[in-house]
Amino acid sequence: MKKRAILLSALLMLSASSYGEEVFKLEKTQITATRVEREELDIPAGVETVTKEEIEMERQYNVAEFLEGLPGVQATTKNGGYDVRLIIRGGGLKAPYGVREINIMLDGVPITDPDGFTRMDFIDPQLLEQIEIVKGPNSTLYGANSAGGVVNFITINPFKFQGFKVRAGYGNYSTYMYRLLYGGNDGNNLYYNANFSYRKSDSCRQWNRFESFQTTTKLGWLIDDASSL
Repeated sequence: MKKRAILLSALLMLSASSYGEEVFKLEKTQITATRVEREELDIPAGVETVTKEEIEMERQYNVAEFLEGLPGVQATTKNGGYDVRLIIRGGGLKAPYGVREINIMLDGVPITDPDGFTRMDFIDPQLLEQIEIVKGPNSTLYGANSAGGVVNFITINPFKFQGFKVRAGYGNYSTYMYRLLYGGNDGNNLYYNANFSYRKSDSCRQWNRFESFQTTTKLGWLIDDASSL
């Protein structure tokens, strides 16, 4: 009886200490799900956001790294390069390679072909700042190619990044990765980013050698305190 009393008092103390702490959870912001900025809990759709901090933790060799492991999302690649296959809640499952039935956007601009096919090699993974995913049909807002979902890849904002950023990596099967990013402005209202990235891998699979060199320039003009282009 004495042992039970001691155990009961210990449980009560543990319960009191746990309830005494207040936990605050900051919700992520989803930008593209309804074309206006809203909290995730207020959006009538299944959404997922990959933040800048989560992207920085990955190798940034291909976009599949950021998507695999998300609930309801399956991303695979055979050589780490151009053949990323994406499935969202079953949407895109019938495509043997590439992406179908899912609308892929880059900075809000659709890069999906009119027939619904998307090549992911147009997206430089080392430029990404945030990824927003809408799971399930969303054709009302984004058209017929959005039957399986929508993915918006958001790249680095020239207004927010100034300076140099260098990244390099090496792996098995003669895998290399180099990246140089520079951001600056003309001393007035014109801001710009210039990015150079090189990726190469002989791959562990025969005939799956991959090599890519990408260069990107992004310009921004600050018209006034409330307007930008």
